[in-house]
Amino acid sequence: AVGVWASLVLLVARLVQGLAHGGELPSSQTYLSEIAPKEHRGYWATLIYTSGTVGILFGTLLGAVLNMALSPEVMNAWGWRIPFLIGAAMGLYALIMRSRLHESDVFEGESLRRNASRSGRRSSGTASRPSRSSASPWASQSSTTSGAWWLRVTPPRR
Repeated sequence: AVGVWASLVLLVARLVQGLAHGGELPSSQTYLSEIAPKEHRGYWATLIYTSGTVGILFGTLLGAVLNMALSPEVMNAWGWRIPFLIGAAMGLYALIMRSRLHESDVFEGESLRRNASRSGRRSSGTASRPSRSSASPWASQSSTTSGAWWLRVTPPRR
């Protein structure tokens, strides 16, 4: 029973890790591109992919060293946990480092511009949110489509 649950937990953990990576990669790419000096943007942006490759190489090397240094019995008993502990420590470090980052100047400038634009609309008496019809070019189409669907699934009343 433990084997099935362990496999399920590992599967869910890997899915969460993949989703987190998918969300982190574009934002870190954007952040690095925004803070990099203009003449080095391409180089800084490639560091994300290079660091991923270095991580794969480090993991492979760590596995090889552990397999050479520890006996198969020790490796099966507790040695397999060492890479996970190192990964957890590195993840904690990354979380702390990430939480201490400052917004880029590009992001701050865009935020100020948007806030000024919003406050200007409010003070002039216009609505701060666009109307439903102007919010999306498909707004009227989607309401018509959903209305047509509703007419098809509900019988007429007598």
